[in-house]
Amino acid sequence: MNNLTIQPDKTYNPEYSNGLGFSVKGIRPEGYCPKCKKPFKFNSRKMSFLCKTHLTVPQRFMIDIYYNGKRIRRGTTLDGETLRTFAQAHALYMQAEEEKKHKKFDPAKWRAKGKIEYSFDMLICKWHSSKEELMNNNKRAPSYVPKLRTYMRNFFEPCYGNRDVREIFNLDEFTTFISSYRQKGGQSISLKYQKNLTDALQSFFRWLLKKKYITELPDFPDPVEIPEHDPQTITRDIQLKLLECVSNEDKPIFTWLFYQGCRPGEARALMGDCILTQIEPRDAVKYKRTFSGSQLKERTKTKNIRYNYIYPEARAVLPEIIHTYSFVFTHGKIAKKPYSAAHLNKIFRKVLEQFNEKHNTDLRIELYEATKHSFGTQKVNEGISIHELKEWYGHSKIEMTEKYAKVNIVDVFRKHDKVVSIEQAKTRLNRDRQ
Repeated sequence: MNNLTIQPDKTYNPEYSNGLGFSVKGIRPEGYCPKCKKPFKFNSRKMSFLCKTHLTVPQRFMIDIYYNGKRIRRGTTLDGETLRTFAQAHALYMQAEEEKKHKKFDPAKWRAKGKIEYSFDMLICKWHSSKEELMNNNKRAPSYVPKLRTYMRNFFEPCYGNRDVREIFNLDEFTTFISSYRQKGGQSISLKYQKNLTDALQSFFRWLLKKKYITELPDFPDPVEIPEHDPQTITRDIQLKLLECVSNEDKPIFTWLFYQGCRPGEARALMGDCILTQIEPRDAVKYKRTFSGSQLKERTKTKNIRYNYIYPEARAVLPEIIHTYSFVFTHGKIAKKPYSAAHLNKIFRKVLEQFNEKHNTDLRIELYEATKHSFGTQKVNEGISIHELKEWYGHSKIEMTEKYAKVNIVDVFRKHDKVVSIEQAKTRLNRDRQ
């Protein structure tokens, strides 16, 4: 390279050749300098394209091949690998020239997809459609796919628009975008939500790689560290006080949730064929359905049918007559209908406000924590083993159950110790010291 004689005032010239077989004809860089946004220029001393000011180099190249008066543009090798370096582009261009010279050139082999076919906004819609198809075939949760549409509308498309997916080399731009994003009211999005967004975007790029739109994954940022969530729980006494604030119409489903500890979606989906009170000893329930979003699914979240004991307090709120394929818990003055997730949570928030006003407290807790989490914690502290609770919930891994049931270690040791007065404790300490 250093022995090549090049005119000092020569920069990029498509027709330029130094006479030694080296030429930049038909080769051009894609994109601009990431710092100054100016086009890359050919540098005869470096024998490559770069930004003279910042010494940055292009990340993609294109070649232009003319055949029978028509131009063929290509940005990948014949194997689909993106042209990342000038050397790759030059080698590919020379290969095309050799095939033309020996009359072996096949235009169909060399034609590549148009740039619009690589646009981010078009491809992410195509990816979302594939997820919808899986959802329609019961291979994806109905509650998950609509979330992806929200992610696309509010985050992915505003950030990348119609960018060529082959020009996205890392997710730094997206990381910056979501860290500065503000929700309505000026609040920044939580770390958990940021992780969900990044995970979904990574899933999209893996799909692009699988479909061969890209040849390598962009650099993903380090995983977002989510602090361990310590779910808040309440005691049975507080649950009973909350029930006092629930209307008579809604009291049955909340009583069931407090005493049975099932998922709210499973309670909403209960039908008469799941209440096994027609068979002795008439105290069991079969969970085989759930609501995912607004769709009734003929399976539970864990996809397993499970049986639970019905506590007497929960049995007492069941309708006297339950038709086989009618919902157990319904509401409405005229047409009875099952509870939606939004309506159930709305009722609970109102109940919580009344409870706080009545008892002059400031309790803040989600419905899931007040029911399922609290049930698990209560039972473990009453002596139910974590393995028994795992079967009750239908979890596949014990680690999942441990998140739902936290042992109150203070109460455990308090029960093991004998309750004595302060005076007795002082006497015991003095005796031990002697």
